[in-house]
Amino acid sequence: MVHTVAGILVDPVTQNLNIGIVLTHKCMRNTNLNNNDRIYGSLGLAYKITDYLTASVTSRRDWRTYYGEGRIAYGTLNAGGLGAYANYGSTGYENNHEALLAFNKTFNKISVLANAGGNIRYSKATVSAQSTVGGLTTPGFYNIAASKDRGVLSQLYERQVNSLYGNVSVGYNNIAFVEGTLRNDWSSTLPKANNSYLYPSIGASFVLSEVLPKNNILTYAKIRGSYAQTGTDVGPYAIGLTYGTGNPFGSNPTQFLPTQLPNQDSLVRSFVCLRSWR
Repeated sequence: MVHTVAGILVDPVTQNLNIGIVLTHKCMRNTNLNNNDRIYGSLGLAYKITDYLTASVTSRRDWRTYYGEGRIAYGTLNAGGLGAYANYGSTGYENNHEALLAFNKTFNKISVLANAGGNIRYSKATVSAQSTVGGLTTPGFYNIAASKDRGVLSQLYERQVNSLYGNVSVGYNNIAFVEGTLRNDWSSTLPKANNSYLYPSIGASFVLSEVLPKNNILTYAKIRGSYAQTGTDVGPYAIGLTYGTGNPFGSNPTQFLPTQLPNQDSLVRSFVCLRSWR
């Protein structure tokens, strides 16, 4: 969803102000300013239970702050020639807490590699945007105080996704391999009665060149096939049909209906078949 602030497009995901540049016969400039600060780090512990079994836990955090502003010069074609100014700021963070159990062992000619774990992802962002409405009272003075009217946007975004997942890979004599994965997510942005989505995958491969007579023409050949089913959630508050808040009409507040219906089915299925020759 892209918000419009005084003719200036603001994308809450990429956090960019998009202002078209139009020059007249006068020397005037429409400019954008962007500043993005980010700090991230992780802390993890691993414990080797046996030679083939390892347990680990990891916590990660990503902090982000963003500020951007845009200016449309008075007298240019944009904003009706009246000039405009907007600023946009956001602060937010994302936490990821993961626990994982890893198994890796070979039984004679059979190799087994398996992982099982879970993750809790929580993100929160606060967004504040202001823009001039109706043009600038003083050409060249780019400040919200120079607005003939006021346009303010303030929003809070929160999301949590809990996940359980695992994968198993079994190989025979380094010739044939079978792999499978399974993951289930529970997202706070979906309806409570339908906030769980499962997506499995299965694949197999066979190294054909290992059973063919050795030659200088075909040194390596592998046949692979896989099937995968994927799923995803939606953005915060995207499934709710709610009113948006617009600029006041005189002393009366205004609201508007959304222009897009929410999608209740976010599951995507795909089938892939691959082969590899060398």
